[in-house]
Amino acid sequence: MAGYFSSLNDGFRELGIKSCFFQYQSNKFYTAGTFFMRCCQAVSLKRQVSKTWNIFCLPVDIFLRVVVFSWAVLSFNVFIYSSLSTFFRYKELWLLKKLGKKIIYVFVGTESRPDYLSGNLVNAQYLKKGEIVNIDECIRKSLLKKNTINHIEKYADYCINHPPCAIFHTKPYIKWLYIGFPFSKTHTVKRENAIQNITQSDSIKILHAPSNPQTKGTQAIREIINRLKEDGANIEFIELIRQPNGKVLELLEQCDFVIDELYSDIPLGGLGTEAAFAGKPTINGGYYCKYIEQDYDKKVIPPALFCEPQEIEEKIRLLI
Repeated sequence: MAGYFSSLNDGFRELGIKSCFFQYQSNKFYTAGTFFMRCCQAVSLKRQVSKTWNIFCLPVDIFLRVVVFSWAVLSFNVFIYSSLSTFFRYKELWLLKKLGKKIIYVFVGTESRPDYLSGNLVNAQYLKKGEIVNIDECIRKSLLKKNTINHIEKYADYCINHPPCAIFHTKPYIKWLYIGFPFSKTHTVKRENAIQNITQSDSIKILHAPSNPQTKGTQAIREIINRLKEDGANIEFIELIRQPNGKVLELLEQCDFVIDELYSDIPLGGLGTEAAFAGKPTINGGYYCKYIEQDYDKKVIPPALFCEPQEIEEKIRLLI
């Protein structure tokens, strides 16, 4: 979710608030940043290559973390952490609290959701040829996640999370949509160009850009598109898989609307938010659509065609 926090950083700066976004771990979707930041990312990435590299790079990694943390403590009063991020396995939280720093944790989905409710994790780690495996490991990791979140709650001034992902919280938290998805003008297409491109061709251009096709329901979406084509719909289906944000924005400018995914618990994620500001509607599937109004006022629910997965085809026909 580098896009979330880099956009948040841009927003603070637009408001004249001193801030810094530091992406310590390597992320192929975020390649910007200072030379020093990229050095930190290179060391963290090397630690994952092999045990030998891990042993060699560990002291360097610890030193760099100490440098970054010390500089941050001297420079800033508020620390906004992403999900389960930490400098020193959460041991620094008590020190930040002692120093009078504000601590805010923003949970963005998988990191706080129990493993057994995360489709991506279940498919990757706990299923083999359709059979459930490693159930004890699933329980162990879920308990570890719960304990970690409860430890964070002990020190954080505020936690921000989305109700269907916030099962392990024991203290009040700010509901995610009341804060919203940060949007940066520097990361989007020009609205005028995007609007002008609508209906300039005979075909309907539909964009689908999944980060993980298996868990986003891409195969089912392909089948729906093929059925619609067989019924005579003139569709140009644009599918992007694991592409950088710049490429997605380029094609977002050209499409008529977006199909995000089949199994989402938010009406608009990062792609949907960018699409909305470009004047393009988004269809998003997810069973939480039946319950979202129990958790949020209607006025804060972002504009999207948020429906149950089995209703996706109907909504695509509606937009066409």
